[in-house]
Amino acid sequence: MGSHKIHISKTRSDKLDLLKSRLGLRPYVICRLAIGKSLSIPESVYSYPIEDSAGREFNRYTLSGDFDSHYRALILQHEFEASQKKISEQYYFSVYFRKHVERGIDLLYDEFIVINSPVRFLLSLISGDNGRQTTLDIE
Repeated sequence: MGSHKIHISKTRSDKLDLLKSRLGLRPYVICRLAIGKSLSIPESVYSYPIEDSAGREFNRYTLSGDFDSHYRALILQHEFEASQKKISEQYYFSVYFRKHVERGIDLLYDEFIVINSPVRFLLSLISGDNGRQTTLDIE
């Protein structure tokens, strides 16, 4: 089944910690949101930079849970559509899954910094409007 753990970079761990404290969500939940956010970008994560492995460690089951096969199918399909590459199990979790987590954390962090409101940020994720004004006036 390949590797069962990933370490994300220190930079992404710091971003994850900020999102955790501001949103009140557990890190694995934010990572799941990050994967979804990354999958919304049509480009492959193949060339997405990985700085180091000095950050948080996650078990595969913690991140994907009972939906591991669903995450795998989504990521394999995304990467094939983006680059026509088939990914071996050896690289799926340790490289591609990790890169989707890292790219997604970067995207979520950047979006949160612009919005700077936990409620508006979560509403933007639900509505898919990427930080634009939502139809609900919360504040």
